[in-house]
Amino acid sequence: LSFNQISKILKRSYRAVWGSYQSSLNKFPQILVIEKTPYFIPTSIFNKSSLLKITCTFLKQSYSLNYKQIADIMKRDQRTIWVVINRK
Repeated sequence: LSFNQISKILKRSYRAVWGSYQSSLNKFPQILVIEKTPYFIPTSIFNKSSLLKITCTFLKQSYSLNYKQIADIMKRDQRTIWVVINRK
């Protein structure tokens, strides 16, 4: 998908999507491998909130995953996931 297509799906600006991609190259310089997963996250849940918060909250509520499981999927520390989900 192009940055323009992704920005429309996620309801984000083109610049925000491009900027996030550029930042991700620093954290993940190698090509990411797309793995099969039993989890489906509909694009309709995304709004102006943090993508991480929306995704983590959805996984917790819809699939009853614990913080460690979500952290493993998102490749983040479980304490980060706890903070993101419990933030007001």
